[in-house]
Amino acid sequence: MNVQAKITPESIANIAAHLLAGSASRPAFTQLFSAKSAIIEKSVNVYDISFWNDRNDTLEITNFANMKQSAAGVIIRAGQGSWDDSDFAANWSASRSVLPRGLYWFYDSRYSPGSQALRIKNLLMKYGMPDMEIWADYEETYNGAYAGWRHFSVFISEIER
Repeated sequence: MNVQAKITPESIANIAAHLLAGSASRPAFTQLFSAKSAIIEKSVNVYDISFWNDRNDTLEITNFANMKQSAAGVIIRAGQGSWDDSDFAANWSASRSVLPRGLYWFYDSRYSPGSQALRIKNLLMKYGMPDMEIWADYEETYNGAYAGWRHFSVFISEIER
């Protein structure tokens, strides 16, 4: 499949809102997004995984060698709100040296942006930096005290510090 998408400064702003610490320091990111526009010539699959991808009554772990046959990378859910994803450590370890890894955090407006950013920082100190970017998933479903883009922006800023 050949995907051709024009990336404009406006779309860069939308994409950048979802990217977190470290992205701008990566040469490929800088090269792609510093241009006024670019053409994406090839599509790739990068899967996101979490505890939702397995049965909780088994010890089954994702087979990353099989995933590599159809994926260029994997983005592993680190957690949400006040808790780490129960499969993060196993997925992070099992995917090491098999696929490039990124991680994502499901932002939860019921918990302070700072406390969530600290959880990510603690995971990074314990498990190391990802090969790819750190992503944030913002889907407002909880209507918590920290809902809205202003609080989400604080969350991103705290991770970047």
